[in-house]
Amino acid sequence: MKGFFQAFLKDTASYLSINVVVILLFVFYYFFVPDYWLLCSVLTLIIAAAVEISIISKKKKKD
Repeated sequence: MKGFFQAFLKDTASYLSINVVVILLFVFYYFFVPDYWLLCSVLTLIIAAAVEISIISKKKKKD
């Protein structure tokens, strides 16, 4: 049970950290790059999706 809980927290932390970085970049773009915040936000979403796909593929190879 303890191993399951540790694995669950590790997985949740990796996804949570990606989401926190994306939200912080949205806020940064909105306030500091107001002319191109939408374009930069789309680029951030693409990068975040690529990172999540790589994390998922590493987990599947590991299992």
